[in-house]
Amino acid sequence: MPENKIDYFVKKYGQVLWLGLNKAEDKDLLWLEDLPHTTRLFLADGLITDLGVSSLPRLVPNLHVLDLAYCENLTDKGLVHLPALSKMKKLSLPHTSISDAGLPSLLQLPKDMKELDVSYTGISKAGAIALERNFPGVIVDYNV
Repeated sequence: MPENKIDYFVKKYGQVLWLGLNKAEDKDLLWLEDLPHTTRLFLADGLITDLGVSSLPRLVPNLHVLDLAYCENLTDKGLVHLPALSKMKKLSLPHTSISDAGLPSLLQLPKDMKELDVSYTGISKAGAIALERNFPGVIVDYNV
């Protein structure tokens, strides 16, 4: 039997890691240091801030899927760290505090993105159109 629940989860389910059900905070991300091969991270409905997001490229550089939905403390300042996640394919940011001011960072995400959700944020229709043009073939979810 593995020494702890995290080891057991990783051995049983691979590199999928689900956080957020218990309002994950920035400090909760520190134990990801032992899980650098994690490819999917779900932090929805957490208390993650720009500071927490800034640590993700160092802690989990192999992320393909990142869900930050309802992390209302995430702002445009935190987005500057996301382009460093060079393997990102799907990014979910609905109900965060991002706006068109974060577009320069979003436009630097990997060109082979598959899905980008910026619905219910401060991203304008013009901003969403700019994202769609930058990522041909990508599903960009947004509200108008």
